[in-house]
Amino acid sequence: MWWLAVRRGDTGFVKGLSVDSAGSAAAAARAKLQGKDYVLSFANAIQRFGADASQEELLAQIPSLLTTHFEASRAELWLWDDSSDSAYLTHTAGVEATHRRDYATPGRGLLGKSAQQMVPIRNAELGSAEAADLVGSGQLTHVSVYPLIANSKLLALVASYSSAPVSDDMLQWWGMYANVASVAVRRALAAEESQKQIQQLSLLFEATRLLNSTLDLAELLELILKIARTEVKADRGTVFLADSKRKELWSIVAQGLDAQEIRVPFGKGVAGHVV
Repeated sequence: MWWLAVRRGDTGFVKGLSVDSAGSAAAAARAKLQGKDYVLSFANAIQRFGADASQEELLAQIPSLLTTHFEASRAELWLWDDSSDSAYLTHTAGVEATHRRDYATPGRGLLGKSAQQMVPIRNAELGSAEAADLVGSGQLTHVSVYPLIANSKLLALVASYSSAPVSDDMLQWWGMYANVASVAVRRALAAEESQKQIQQLSLLFEATRLLNSTLDLAELLELILKIARTEVKADRGTVFLADSKRKELWSIVAQGLDAQEIRVPFGKGVAGHVV
C-alpha cells in the first residue's frame, strides 16, 4: 500500500516544491498549479508502478515517466548485474542519443561513480571529464544520476538528462521518484526470480519423470538442451557427441536449427577447440 502525504501552509509550501510567496499573486498561483501537477504526477507514478504489468512494461515506464511527467529531456534505466559487476543500459525515453558503451563499471564515469558510492550525482555537465563516456548530444547539457537501492543492495541506476541545469525543486522530485522506482525495480526482479524458480522446478519434474520412464538417450539429451537454453535464454542450442575414431564432434540433438547433422573436426571452430 502506498501513502502520499502533501502539506500546504501560509508560505505556499508543497512537499518537494517550494513556492516564492514574495512574487505577484498571479505568479504564485501559477507556481502552485505547477506544484499540484507534480504531486499528481508523483501519485500517478505510484499508481502505475503498483498496477499489474509485465516486467518489461514496468521497467520501461521508469524512464518514460521521467520524460513525460518530470521534465527530463532524456531518461535511461541501467540495470545492475552482480555477476559482471556492471550496469547495462536496458531502457530509454526522450531525446535520441548515443553512448560510447552500453555498460558502466564501478568508479568509471558518472554512472560508475554513482554505482560505486551508491550516492546520487546531480546536475553534472556533460562536457566534464567524468561525463565523457555519457551521451553526446547538442540538445543535452546536464545529467543527474540516481542509484536505485533496496535493502542496501544496488539494483539499477537512473540517468535524467536536461538541456539546462535543473532547479533544486525538480531535483527533489527526481530524488523522490528514484526512491519509488527502486521499489518498482525490486518488484519486477522479484517476479522474474519467482518465475525462474517455477520454470526450474517444472524442468526438474520433467527430468525426473523421463529418467523414471525411458532410457531413450535422444529424449534425455533433448531435455538437457532445453534446460540449458532456458537457463541462458538462448535462441538455439546443440548437443555434440565426440567421435574419437574420426576425431570429430557430431550433433545428436539440435534445437532452433534445421534438422541436419553437423560435424566439426577436433580443434576447429569454437566447439572443436573445447575438446
